[in-house]
Amino acid sequence: MGKIKVLIVGGYGSVGRNIAKSLVSKYHVIIAGRNINKAKALKDELGRNAEAIELDVTKKDYDKSIFKYVKYVIMCLDLVDNTFLETCIKNKINYIDITASYEVMKRLYTLKDKVIENKVNLILSVGLAPGLTNLLVKKVKSYFDQIKRMDIYIMLGSGEKHGKAAILYMLDNMTKKYFIRENGKNLEVKSFGEKKNTIFPNRIGKRKVYRYPISDQMTLPFTQNLGSISTWVCLDSKIMTKLLSLIKPFTKLTKIRKFLYLVFNLINIGSEAYYVKVEGKGLKNDDEKTISLYIHGNTQSKGTAQVTTAVLDLLQDTKIDPGIYHLDQFLEIEKILDKLNGEIILGKIV
Repeated sequence: MGKIKVLIVGGYGSVGRNIAKSLVSKYHVIIAGRNINKAKALKDELGRNAEAIELDVTKKDYDKSIFKYVKYVIMCLDLVDNTFLETCIKNKINYIDITASYEVMKRLYTLKDKVIENKVNLILSVGLAPGLTNLLVKKVKSYFDQIKRMDIYIMLGSGEKHGKAAILYMLDNMTKKYFIRENGKNLEVKSFGEKKNTIFPNRIGKRKVYRYPISDQMTLPFTQNLGSISTWVCLDSKIMTKLLSLIKPFTKLTKIRKFLYLVFNLINIGSEAYYVKVEGKGLKNDDEKTISLYIHGNTQSKGTAQVTTAVLDLLQDTKIDPGIYHLDQFLEIEKILDKLNGEIILGKIV
């Protein structure tokens, strides 16, 4: 019996290539994207368990034969519509999406009936954030009898070489307005419109963090029944974090975007390490408690790839009914970390 075929859309991008490298020893990997030369270059690097195809998911006339024998699609791009996903569903292909966009997730959810009818799974919130953030929140919640609020704090390594798409995504969301849940009600906030201090572990100490529209804070109120939750971000370089906060009003300007793209790619200020801390406040045995868990690892794109690979492995052994799921709806964080052999570390702040 041959290896399970996995089609990775955006497979030669920063995250996609890490996913492909993680999967190729166990699965037959199909690297797909608009640039066939980049896809072929990665295919040659990976060897005989990989192949490359040209694919533009924004067009409606792609060759449907690419779906033959494919069991999973891993989407590393933010789809502009549901056409490609509908084709996957019709071909009874399971679908894993690493998007951090709540707007994309909401649109994908409109196909829930078709997903169930065709007996496939659509897995969302896969990666570092969302993904491990969701599972950390679920774990922290389990310590309480009654949870009052959650905060997710993310520190990314500004020394990491991020792909162009990731940098542009960050800039596009710097001034975005979005809704969170606060005291059981919707509250409109603005990206980088509010800041606070938090303390990260392992001698990193106090850092200034800013609101940012990652989807975990928008889905977890419903999947984990939370009344108040927010997500905050910073870079490990205080200088780079401050720079972002100062030029936030100008991130739509072409010259500023080009400048920031060069800064993030050419100037290595900071490390490749990332930290994610989830802090919960609530009641335990009628006492007010604050409990924090954290994870840390190296290279955000690699971390997302590691989680995606672990999820795909676990799906082979985990029986779930057809439908759409966020990671926290069918997995525990321990199962993911057990697959990673210590590459991502879980800790508790007492």
